[in-house]
Formats: sequence, C-alpha cells, structure tokens
Amino acid sequence: MKKFLIFILLIITYFYISGLTEESTRIKADDIIKNIMLYKDETWKYPNSLDDLIPKYYKKIPIHYSSIDYKFHYYLLSKEKQDFLFYYTYYFPFWRFSYSEERKTWFNLD
Repeated sequence: MKKFLIFILLIITYFYISGLTEESTRIKADDIIKNIMLYKDETWKYPNSLDDLIPKYYKKIPIHYSSIDYKFHYYLLSKEKQDFLFYYTYYFPFWRFSYSEERKTWFNLD
C-alpha cells in the first residue's frame, strides 16, 4: 500500500510540474509569435526561419523544456498566401501544440 501511495504521489507531482512547464512554454511561444508578427510588420514578409529574428528580437532563439528536443518549430507554408505554422511538442503524449497565422489560434496538430 505504501508503494502504491508513493506511486500516486509521483504521478500527481509529474502532472503538476508538467503543467507549470507547459505554461512557461506557451508564454515563450506567444512571445515568439508576437515577434514573428513584428518582423512581418517591419519587413512586409514573414521570416524564412526563426533565425531571421536574430539579433534584433533575440540573442538566440528561446528553447523550452516541455519536450526532448527543446526546440520551437516554424515553417513558412506559402509565400503567396503569407501563412506559417509554428509548433512545439509536449512530452506526453507527444502532442504538437500549433499556431497557424491563417487560423490565428492555437490547436493540436495531432
């Protein structure tokens, strides 16, 4: 019984810490999206990659700790339509939280 309670406590702790990590990751992600939009306002086009935001907006692209790869992912989908996809992967169950300029909202890519 004691081992079972310890196991339950570990699971609760994991999900509590995961929630805090996901919240800080979303804050970073929202900031990157804001800077992508500032870049577009200033240059009249979306960046080709997140590296285009260096050095004006960031010294280096932020990383997050919600996943194994620690990276935010950005893809310019269409230069004609001016749309992009931005996402990050969350540990478990490996959801990809995504943002599309066309949708202007967060959604789950999976």
